[in-house]
Amino acid sequence: QGSLYLAAAIREALAGRAAERAAASRLTLATRHYERALSTGLLANASPPMLRCAAEARLELARFYNNWSGAGARVRHLETALAHARAGLALVPGGEAAVGEAEASAELRPPLTEEALGALRELTREQMARGATAKAAQLKAEYREMLTTSRPQTASAEAAAAAAQPP
Repeated sequence: QGSLYLAAAIREALAGRAAERAAASRLTLATRHYERALSTGLLANASPPMLRCAAEARLELARFYNNWSGAGARVRHLETALAHARAGLALVPGGEAAVGEAEASAELRPPLTEEALGALRELTREQMARGATAKAAQLKAEYREMLTTSRPQTASAEAAAAAAQPP
């Protein structure tokens, strides 16, 4: 149900300013459904298929918040996207040791990582634009670390390119 309300919120938001209230209402309903479905109590003893479903929901929410461009709340939305991507990454197994259902869940690691990296990159830009250089430096370091651990074979070249370019 949360996914349906999220889609309705997107549709309402695209309708323009007149539909802002409806979009906010749908977004509130969507987040309530997701909060219930993704509660720690429910996931504590969840089966691998349920954990995969939860990781998919976190990915959907991370994508939504990364793309959402609400008035004046861009940083908050990016932080929320990053939080959902991190929570999704915590639900999927890492490395090559995954088998069976866990292997299927591991397929979610790359898109969740990309959403987290995108949120970190945009947060860094936002913080630099606001003049918060210390926070931007912290985010940039976190971005480099995540890039290095997620893509060991190409990370050094990409991290060097990211360090050379201003955010």
